[in-house]
Amino acid sequence: MIASRLKESIEQNVLMWFLGVLVTGFVSGLGAYRTVQDIAGLKVVSQSSLDDTAKKVAALEKAASLELAKSEATTVQLRQAYASLRGTRVGLMYVESDSTFMSSVKQRLAETGAIVTPNEVSQWRGYPEFVGRVLYRKGTEESAFQLKALVSDLAVATPSEYAMESDKYDVAIWLQPRR
Repeated sequence: MIASRLKESIEQNVLMWFLGVLVTGFVSGLGAYRTVQDIAGLKVVSQSSLDDTAKKVAALEKAASLELAKSEATTVQLRQAYASLRGTRVGLMYVESDSTFMSSVKQRLAETGAIVTPNEVSQWRGYPEFVGRVLYRKGTEESAFQLKALVSDLAVATPSEYAMESDKYDVAIWLQPRR
């Protein structure tokens, strides 16, 4: 009896009916919004969280640009410090199993302006006295010692003057990786 009186009073009162329709529409719209968000994999993010993320991105971009500038400055300093290597013909002798190691050494030396030529040696058997040595011609001592300094953290390198039979290289490095 009370339920029927409530139903009649709501049906007769236009304002109550209109507000009921609005509330029902709002709730169904909110449900549809949440469903679309869940299906699309979206989530609500606060403005403060967006602002924090934007600040972090700006800080990371600034740090990255500083590191890039530092890297470029280091490359310039490296080229200036090793200016005598520019144009020096360098032969890298390596065993096939050390080819990835040789690539990193080659890249480092090429950044100084040296002309680097890798030469794969099938085995060290015929050249045991050269392994780990930096051989250089008379007059290229400075280049040899600078090359030794450049590769000393990666490879065993002991400079020694040697009368190379070929005019192909100014300096020959027989790579022996540090293990």
